[in-house]
Amino acid sequence: RTQIQTMSSVLRAAAAVAGSASVLIMLRKAEEYPIAFHEAGHSVVASHLEFCGLDARTAAGERHRGRLRIEAPSLVRFATIVPRVTAAGEYVGETKLTVRWRHMAAHTDWEPGTGAGGEGSEARAASSDGPAASSGGPTPPVLDLRAVSHEGDPAAQVLLAARLAYLLGGRAAEDRLYGCGAGEAASRRVAELAASPGRASGDVRQIRRLLGGSAEGPHATAAYAYASDVLSLRWPQVQALAGALLVLGTVDGSQAAELLSKQRACGAAGEGEAREGALARES
Repeated sequence: RTQIQTMSSVLRAAAAVAGSASVLIMLRKAEEYPIAFHEAGHSVVASHLEFCGLDARTAAGERHRGRLRIEAPSLVRFATIVPRVTAAGEYVGETKLTVRWRHMAAHTDWEPGTGAGGEGSEARAASSDGPAASSGGPTPPVLDLRAVSHEGDPAAQVLLAARLAYLLGGRAAEDRLYGCGAGEAASRRVAELAASPGRASGDVRQIRRLLGGSAEGPHATAAYAYASDVLSLRWPQVQALAGALLVLGTVDGSQAAELLSKQRACGAAGEGEAREGALARES
């Protein structure tokens, strides 16, 4: 955020010398830069859930795994950084899915034997046709819900956490872009987000509604940690999609799917960070 403010100040000063027209275009791009990464974060988390499925460990010691059944070409309907005003308010960016989260349970197939003692996640991950599960690729992160109360339907809890991870994917991408919170606990990042949502204010409103008024707590912390691990694993995809948004303004689902399929799940550094985060939470 400070980097963008500094860049904006420099460009405004340069306008007096270089002419305002070209500098104003550059200023707009500087403002769009973090927005593009924010929307790319949402989209890449959604893409990961679509291709790698749901894989969670609950407080009851159970493992729950499910696959999203999406009839459309992609779970992502579109992502855009084109500002627009609607009856609900003003949006500087937006990501839409082809399936509403309220209907996602009807589009989820849970694996037989999921729950206590369920096995086979490694085989499932290795056989997935998703970008992160190619031969020799890293194992996708596990959604760790062991700190979340296990009252109620476990499948509903896993879907709620996946929805929270999608909502938090935008801020997690911005945090990684700016190097914010490196090495910090996910709970602290969530607390800072709740106190100062910034461009994630719409996401925070939804999180508060889903969690009964608070944007913090074990569910949000687990979801942020998961989103952060996914984006570390797939950072080249985030960069590619953010770049496409900066050039095109709007990327539809087919374009996003084609672009993401061409990118490797991660580089060596991203893979290492994701694995370290996952191992730390499993220990």
